Parts: sequence; structure tokens; C-alpha cells
Amino acid sequence: MSHHADRPYDPEPGPAPRPPHRSQPVPAPPPPAMAPVGETARGVVWAAVPFITLGYGTPVSFLYAAIRRGSWKYGAVAAGYGAGTAAVLTMIQSGDPLLTVFGSFVAILLWLAGTGHAFAVRTSVFPREAPRNRQNERAIEIAKYRRTLREQARPAPTTTAGWWTSTTSRARSSRRCPA
Repeated sequence: MSHHADRPYDPEPGPAPRPPHRSQPVPAPPPPAMAPVGETARGVVWAAVPFITLGYGTPVSFLYAAIRRGSWKYGAVAAGYGAGTAAVLTMIQSGDPLLTVFGSFVAILLWLAGTGHAFAVRTSVFPREAPRNRQNERAIEIAKYRRTLREQARPAPTTTAGWWTSTTSRARSSRRCPA
């Protein structure tokens, strides 16, 4: 009979179980980067230009948007508002009372429509998303945060003499030939 038949299961003595890893509380991930406050304020000022200028600044405002975004669509819109503003000025200065009234009516429409249009497209001209370098910084912050979590989850090396001697003696005893 082998020596294992006497004891069906008898684990070899080994190191004592380690207590759970206790460390500092895990820090919360940093909040996502948002667009700078200055960009948001500039977007509101840009959208308010048509209102402040009674609609006469709408073509210039949309021309700025076309240049900023590199968009032909905003350039065409700026040209349309420019043509409308030129038509209004022509009608008002014509001297004909009917054209003056109609020109004033169109001027009010261009004022309100230009203001509404500017506020409607403000988020595409001045996007709320963070610029690319800020997104990269956010990715780096998240990577550092995850590295911290991995390091905290990794078991700490045990350097107690009892554990080292028990494992080395166990390894030596397992290499001995039975006599």
C-alpha cells in the first residue's frame, strides 16, 4: 500500500493565507474634458451678432463660420444673407413707400431668421467636444488611472523568511528519491 492510502487528503503545509490587500481607496477616474469656457462664450457672442446688429451683421457672422469650419455651405448661406441685406438696403433707399415698407418687413425677417439660424447652428460652428489634444490628454489620464488599478490589484511580493524556507525545503524534499 502506498503512503497516500493512509491519508486520502492531507495537504502539505504551505504558507499561511495572506490577508486581503489593503491600500488607499481607489481614486475616481478624472472627469471628461469639456470645451474651454472661452470657446462656449465665443460661440454665444458669435450667435448674438445678428441680433445685436439688427440683422446687418448676419452675412459677416456666417462668413466667419464658413472660414472657421472650412464649409462652402456656410459660405453660401453668408452670400444669401448678404444678397438679402443688399436687397433690403436697396428697397429702403428706393424712395417708393411701398418698397420701403416691404424692405423694412424683409429686414425684420432677416434679423429674426438670421438670429435664430445662428443660434441653431452655433454648436456645429463652435462644437462642445474637446479639441483633439484634450481628448489625447483624457486618454492618457484614463490609462494612468487603469495602471494604478492594475498595480493595486497585483499581489505584493512576500518576503517573510518562513514562507521562503518552507517552499524551498518542500521543493528539496520533493526531489528526494524514496528509500
